[in-house]
Amino acid sequence: MSQNHKEPKTNTPKSYQATERLRQAILKGEIPPGEWLRQEDIAARFGISPTPVRESLRRLEAEGLVEHIPNHGVRVVSYTLDSAKEYYALRALLEPYVLQLVATRMTADDQRELRSLLEKAKEQLANNAILELTATNWEFHEWLLAHCGSRLVQDVMARIRRSFQLDTLLMMPERASVTLVEHEAIVEALENGNIEQAQLKMKAHIEHGRDTMMARLPTVGIGRE
Repeated sequence: MSQNHKEPKTNTPKSYQATERLRQAILKGEIPPGEWLRQEDIAARFGISPTPVRESLRRLEAEGLVEHIPNHGVRVVSYTLDSAKEYYALRALLEPYVLQLVATRMTADDQRELRSLLEKAKEQLANNAILELTATNWEFHEWLLAHCGSRLVQDVMARIRRSFQLDTLLMMPERASVTLVEHEAIVEALENGNIEQAQLKMKAHIEHGRDTMMARLPTVGIGRE
């Protein structure tokens, strides 16, 4: 899944802006995986001094979007088609299980919270607010994970999600309406107590995202090696 990031309050405004702009460029694939990031080039691109750029790169390294290679510099984390497929395969296995755990604990208030997320997403889609919709998309998945009641599953999923951070909706906003329909179908199945159906719909939702991403990755220079 990138995701709904919040900057520390200690960040300067320029550092915050540089971090956000650089993050979005990476998540959209505008700066391709594996590309080296020179502080001077980024500073010139954003019209700022190198200092906030250094702060931004440290922040993005902590998020797993960039990596520091000793004696070489900083580059965008690279992926392969095989590692991307593994990421989606693991999500397709674990997130239906998350739904099973959530279903055993779900209350009427929980159902209302999920419905509220769907309504927020619909409004964002109507306003073509893709950046905000992307955050809500991840909020939906993170809500389910947070309410599954298993610390082990949460830890495993966190590691899986850090392994591949390109964002489907940022790279392919045309999938936004389909994503919302799929989320709503998952919620309806949960509301109806049909856990197996909810699991199947979640698996299909992740696999549809995988197929879309696999078709897009070669265009940003990602191959098998």
